Amino acid sequence: MADIELNLRDLCFTFGSLVTFVWLLYWCGTYRFSVLKNLGIPGPEPWPFLGSILEVHKFGGLHAMLLENMKRYGKIFALCLGRSPTIVITEPEVLKTILVKEFTSFRNRSDEVKPPPPLNCGLLAARDDQWKRIRSILSPSYTTGKMKQMIPLMDDAVNVLMKKLDEVADSGYGQLLIAGILLSFNYCCCLVLEKSVEVVELFSKLTLDVILLTAFGIKTDIQTDPQNSVTKEARKLFRRLWLTPYLSIFPCSSLLRRIIAFFRQGLAFFVGAATEIFEERKKYATEGRNDLIQLLLTAHDEPAAQGVSKLSDEEVIAQLITFLLAGYQTSSSTLAFTAYHLAMDSDVQERLRCEVEIAIQTYHDLPLYDLVHEIEYLDCIMNESMRLCPPLHIFNRKCEETCAISPGLTIPAGMDVTIPVYALHHDPEAWPDPKVYDPERFRGPAKEARHPFQFLPFGAGPRNCIGMKYAMMEIKVALVRILRKFKFVRAPDTQVPLILHSGVTLGPRDGIHLRVKRVKSLI
Repeated sequence: MADIELNLRDLCFTFGSLVTFVWLLYWCGTYRFSVLKNLGIPGPEPWPFLGSILEVHKFGGLHAMLLENMKRYGKIFALCLGRSPTIVITEPEVLKTILVKEFTSFRNRSDEVKPPPPLNCGLLAARDDQWKRIRSILSPSYTTGKMKQMIPLMDDAVNVLMKKLDEVADSGYGQLLIAGILLSFNYCCCLVLEKSVEVVELFSKLTLDVILLTAFGIKTDIQTDPQNSVTKEARKLFRRLWLTPYLSIFPCSSLLRRIIAFFRQGLAFFVGAATEIFEERKKYATEGRNDLIQLLLTAHDEPAAQGVSKLSDEEVIAQLITFLLAGYQTSSSTLAFTAYHLAMDSDVQERLRCEVEIAIQTYHDLPLYDLVHEIEYLDCIMNESMRLCPPLHIFNRKCEETCAISPGLTIPAGMDVTIPVYALHHDPEAWPDPKVYDPERFRGPAKEARHPFQFLPFGAGPRNCIGMKYAMMEIKVALVRILRKFKFVRAPDTQVPLILHSGVTLGPRDGIHLRVKRVKSLI
């Protein structure tokens, strides 16, 4: 009898422990969701630990999932990505409040995307007073005058690309693949192969080359050597970074990011390279250089403004790596998407080429920086490409102090706010026929009637992309040079429509395959 009672007690204890464990597990996976329910904001019901991550795969990517939820729940809705609750906002006037009017309450990015050292003191991740100090020190490095000084370096990299395009232009066109003699019909049947080029790869190497020239001050063979180690390490790093959001499924995800070697190894190569270059440049005077590292060295060595401490060595290294990470895939994707849309619409491409030629003839005495800014249609085309396929497809802010952002909606301190740029750019209320490529959206009455915060490819407010002028300049110089000699044409293996992949940035899942053809000057 005693044995039976003992077994019953053991069974009850085991069962009770199991129930307690399951309850604790469930609580751990859901307790952060309650704050959204208390706010009464509509949104999909989250799964324990997973939140709405399963919907990401259901709709074909985070960008598409956020767009579908905007259509379903409205322009302000609640969402959980893993265990991280967030309020998603696509209402332009509310975005203006968050990014500009109430910036002090939303001055930082989310803790969920805070990277390990030294990137935690890079401009993208720095917080509060450190961010404000670094931004004030860096801002003079991104003026129009400084950008003009970098044009020759950008042009050098574009020259290498032009040689590559000349090698692949018209490749395969008109070549004989199979020749067979059909005796019964007494004629030859020829099958022609039109060879395509993967332009994402081309433009990725270009932008990396430009960054190394203009930021690190080093010349490499990235565009000509397929085995270049920098290219390989950059790819590996971005393959690792796309997994970062999924760590929010686990408790202590911020700690995991810091201790898992998998994520630190990707940075080690670039931290080591940046440190070596920085130390080398500190030893030897290199006045007259127009690269970013020289501007940072100047900011590092010159006396800082009263009450503002200078950049530390670690902060300089962090800015260099941040510059690489922020500019590598964003600029290359924009160039690739623009080439794709030009290939899909030959009339738009020919019109742009004509306007480029007219501008060169009209403003031939102007420096290249000023000349490209005279081509209004070029801006329209780039903006429409960034609207349809924004590389920065999502960004966020953390509410530091409880703030009323609109009548009836107060965001509590500690809550994350997500701005889904892709959904914002595909809102049919602001963009009629949002899937149609139409550069005319960005001039005339259509542009004037639209809320400026409906288009945010570079963010907005005091914490917008500091390198916006640099990125636009790089893309414009490349496009103007390319379109004078070549045109992009749809190939048999061009994917239509493009299938997009939303990782750290938005890009084509399977690359972009186009034909490149030589053209003669129109003038």
